[in-house]
Amino acid sequence: MKTLMSATAIAALLAVTPVMAQETTPAPTAPAEQQLNPPLQQAPSDPAVTPAPSDTMTPDPAMPADSAATTTTPSDGPMFIERQEAGEVLVSDLVGETIYNSQEENIGTVSDVITTENGQIRALVVEVGGFLGIGAKDVAVNYDRFMVVTSAESENRVVLDTPRESLESAPDFMTLAEIAAQQPAQPSTGTDTMTAPSATQ
Repeated sequence: MKTLMSATAIAALLAVTPVMAQETTPAPTAPAEQQLNPPLQQAPSDPAVTPAPSDTMTPDPAMPADSAATTTTPSDGPMFIERQEAGEVLVSDLVGETIYNSQEENIGTVSDVITTENGQIRALVVEVGGFLGIGAKDVAVNYDRFMVVTSAESENRVVLDTPRESLESAPDFMTLAEIAAQQPAQPSTGTDTMTAPSATQ
């Protein structure tokens, strides 16, 4: 009888032990979640690196506000002109014309015409003095000082009411090309080197 009871107790103990072991065994701790994307570390600033310039241009204080180049705006008038009107003078009719004063004295010849960028006549260049073109000089006179008289035969007569001596004593007219030609030559930026000849024995 005792033997039977001991066997029964041992069997019961063996049946309970796995359950207790199951209840007491701690659950395995989950591994720490791995950090897949670590935070980016900011690279140390390099003092030798210069940031790229922006696309915005900074105005140069040395440059004037208004550019030297000018733009002429077309007028709203007609593009084509069919005929010459009364009171209009062709430049080809002026160049080479003799200039007279109010005393009917020949005081010079129109050698050229100065116009503005808008096509307006600014002055007439008068060749005065000399003989047969030798010793003559050019003088520019404002166009509003002239009077162009057109005869019934459509012949032009250029009149300037001033004595001949006034034109002869006037300052010479100089073109831009002549002014540039008188400018001193710029010094060369290169270095001229001279090689001494070698002494022969």
